[in-house]
Parts: sequence; structure tokens; C-alpha cells
Amino acid sequence: MPANCQEAGLDPNGDCFDPVKNIHAGAQEIARYLKKYQGNLIYALAAYNAGPARVSGTTSNPKPPEVPAIPETQNYVQKVPMYYDQYKKGMGDTKADLRKLEDVREKMVSIAEKLASDRQKHESSSKNGSPTACMNDLKKKSVKEVREGKVGNYGALTCAMVDYFTKSWDKVAKIEEQAQLYVGPTMIVGSGKPVSLGGRMLWPVQVGGGVHKQGGCVSSPYGQNRGTYYHRGVDISAPMGTPIFAAEAGRVYISKPDPMTSTDPIGFGWYVGIDHGNGLTTWYGHMPTKSVLVKVGDYVQKGQKIAEVGRNGMDVTQAHLHFEVHMNQDRDRIDTTPFIGKGVPCNRSKFDPSYYSHPIYGVNE
Repeated sequence: MPANCQEAGLDPNGDCFDPVKNIHAGAQEIARYLKKYQGNLIYALAAYNAGPARVSGTTSNPKPPEVPAIPETQNYVQKVPMYYDQYKKGMGDTKADLRKLEDVREKMVSIAEKLASDRQKHESSSKNGSPTACMNDLKKKSVKEVREGKVGNYGALTCAMVDYFTKSWDKVAKIEEQAQLYVGPTMIVGSGKPVSLGGRMLWPVQVGGGVHKQGGCVSSPYGQNRGTYYHRGVDISAPMGTPIFAAEAGRVYISKPDPMTSTDPIGFGWYVGIDHGNGLTTWYGHMPTKSVLVKVGDYVQKGQKIAEVGRNGMDVTQAHLHFEVHMNQDRDRIDTTPFIGKGVPCNRSKFDPSYYSHPIYGVNE
């Protein structure tokens, strides 16, 4: 969580997406709780999951430690020790396990070296104008798994895997499918920053009248404290009618109005949701109904225009796109910054009538 990341002295928008730094910070946190509760693993896990205040109160208002009556936490403190015990039993004799680990390490290094060598062979063949049979198969889509889109995402590396598995395209397809679990939602690169399928997501508001070259400025960042809640998206202000583009390729699964009412928890006006696979989705809100160019079921490309900036569902604010990134099929709204960047803060003196009115679009049209 961002607060835990900051407490560990890390940047929530960058450092905590580096797996090594993240694991170290998590280990330090659980160690603090184990010390705080004199080695009681259950209380430490409860604090790790639900927060120490729910377990033993605050410094000014302490209470005897207890596992809070939160279903997720109740399940967590049972599940983790069970797995921990299973792993300990599976370890057996330490010396024997170290030998096994060394065997595994050597095998992994050997596989990696062979894949790297074969990949270089296939890459060089294409550059030299004499592509290998496998590279030709990928290019001409002469293999069933390639035609179906199950194989070929990794080019020369795909062919290296085909060599390794003695031309078992089915095995390679399964490996590439598993790989998408890691490069689909967020791929961790050397910089420690997550990017989307084909690199960083596109800034969704583009040329068309924005006050900055990238198109639109940030009037409300992700995580902004609004008194009773925290903003779980980013508001990108731009004149009404400024084009909105899909930040990443995917299939439209939401396109509907959500008018402002006393019971409405969102207030997005008309909004569109795009499913990018592996649980990653993006939402786009406040667009004029007449401007929406996509419908549920449509597959959109990264950078494809889907609508225009408006004020749908909002009566008083200037025109803007409310953009969100979700994980786990909309269960988790996450920081948009690692995916599209921070953008440029708005200079409110730049707002002119085009942010509030449009010759075609009304506020709730």
C-alpha cells in the first residue's frame, strides 16, 4: 500500500513496483510486527493484513491484541501459517535441499544459455535475409498455433523455445500463455516501473485543443484527499470535444450512462470500460453520449479514438476525462501514474469557455 511504501522510505509511484525493493519492504514490515507482538505470528499477520490499529489500537488508545472480525483477515491468519508449515515440512534436511537448489540453478542457467544462443541464431538469420524455417513459419503464419494467435508473441525467442521443445508448438503455446500473466497486466522492467502490453500506456487525452502539447492537464491527481474519500482516478481537463483515445488495446465491456443521483456511487456520466486481459481494465468517464464511437463487444486498438471530452454527469466542474486503471477485474482501483505518467498540473487561469460549453454537446448529452 502507498502508506506502507512511504513508511519504508520508498516512492509509491516507482520504488514499490520494483519487486526486490517491494519484498524487502514487506519483510521489514512483518518483522516489525513480529517484534511488536513478541513473536506472535497470528497477531503479526493480522496487523500486516488489516493494520496494527485494528489489532491493538493506537499509541494514545491501546487495547489488548486481537484478530479483527474482518473475514479477509480471519482467513489470512489461518491460510498463511498453513502454507508456512507446508513449506517448512517440504524443506527437509537443509544440506540436501541446498544441493537440490544448486541442481535446479544449474539447469536453469543451462536452459537460459541455450535459449539465448538459439534466439540469437534466429534473429541473425532474419537480419541476414535468410530466415530460418521457424522464422518463416511465424511470418507466413503457416502453423495453426500461430494463426490462432497462441504463439509468436516473442519472435526469435518463440523459435528458440520451439527448438528446445523439439518443435512442440503446443508446449510453446502454453508457455507463452503463462508468460502473458506476467507481461499482461504489468510488466516489470529494469527501471522498476510497470508498463502495459506494448510498453507504457498512451496518455488518453490527445491533440484537439488541450492547453498542453500532450492534450489536457491534470486537475485532480490519483489519491487526492477529498475529505470523506480519496480520488481513485485521474481527472484530465481539456476543452469539450477534445479526442479521447484508448490507452491500451482491448475489448469494450462497458458503455453506458451513470447519471448523478443521490444513490449513485460513481457519478461518471456516460462511461466506457475496456478489458485488456489478465484482469487489467481501464475506465473513461464524463464523455458526451453523442461522441461515443464504441459499443460493448468492440475490440479497440491502442490509440484508437473512442469518444471526446465532456461534462456528462457533472453540473459544475469544467470538462475533463476521469480515467481509472483497475486490476483483478475491477476489484482494485490502482494508481494511474505508473501506467500513463503524472501529466502536467492545470493552470486554472488557462480555463476558457471551451471547457464549459460546446456547440454540439450539452452538459448531460
